[in-house]
Amino acid sequence: MNVLLITVIALASDHGYLEVTVREADNPDPMPCRAWIQSGTSQYYYPETAAIVYDKDESFACDGRFRILVPAGDATIHIERGKEFVPINQLIMVHADTVTRKELVLRRWVSMSSEGWFSSDLHMHFSKDNIENLKRLALSDDINLLPTFTYWYHRLDSIQTEWPFGESGEFIRVDSLHFVTRNNVEIERIGGEPFNSIGAPFFFNLIK
Repeated sequence: MNVLLITVIALASDHGYLEVTVREADNPDPMPCRAWIQSGTSQYYYPETAAIVYDKDESFACDGRFRILVPAGDATIHIERGKEFVPINQLIMVHADTVTRKELVLRRWVSMSSEGWFSSDLHMHFSKDNIENLKRLALSDDINLLPTFTYWYHRLDSIQTEWPFGESGEFIRVDSLHFVTRNNVEIERIGGEPFNSIGAPFFFNLIK
């Protein structure tokens, strides 16, 4: 038991916590964003605070505040928010057995919506059944219109017939510039026998 206890303490002393707050210039409130931590050759993206983790690119979306355990030593905090803010790569020293706090400021280089242009991701399957997660993703990635595919017909035996929610053709409002829809379909016919590949048409804002 004594040997096991010493081992656990030794492992813990090699790590420290990072507590990060992200905001926009001239605004004291936290700003939703996407983030990860680079330490050595590893990327850390599982914070202890509320976040949406995306394993494929080893990042997470958060509300602008997060706490994460990483190895002690040099680390780089990566912060981004869509395409209208300058990404941040902040080098920081993480101290063992303590909490290192950092506030980072995202700076906008363009405002497309003020020019009448709005962003969208037209091929979205992730988190389709969780409206709150979809709202957080829209804000963290600064996507003005996020139409997720609730339906994905990729085989004849996988067709869904039940409408996923009570709304019919309605937008889900996140704030004045961000909206989500779920009543969208991708019909994928790629692969199979010769002449069976006819593409993947998208259908948006369907009404039951």
